[in-house]
Amino acid sequence: MDEVFAAYMQNRLAFPPPSRARRGERLVAPRQVTVAKIALYTVMREARITNVQLARRRRGHLA
Repeated sequence: MDEVFAAYMQNRLAFPPPSRARRGERLVAPRQVTVAKIALYTVMREARITNVQLARRRRGHLA
């Protein structure tokens, strides 16, 4: 599952909303660290912030 999520991020794609389980299917949950990475990626994507811009912003807060 992590590889699929990584491919979405590498190709700069938006994550689709989760779907409901259909009859006979089971729900699976990604690891918590993966959920955190996806959340950060999504926020950065929506704000159109690059990794470099995020690092610069963080440096400003740490100074």
